[in-house]
Amino acid sequence: MKLGSEDRRVLSKSEIDARVNQMLECSIISEEVIDVFDAMGIQRPEISILSEEFLEEIRGIK
Repeated sequence: MKLGSEDRRVLSKSEIDARVNQMLECSIISEEVIDVFDAMGIQRPEISILSEEFLEEIRGIK
């Protein structure tokens, strides 16, 4: 909104959020999936701790 406008109206928070969301939807375009670890040249973290076998073992612990 132009700052010099004399007939400025105050926008509600929901109106501001809607306008920002609309701008973001138009500006963010996904083209392909990128492996961030490969792109940065770092080793992938070990996430096998989240395997089903591990979680089943944890469920059995009292």
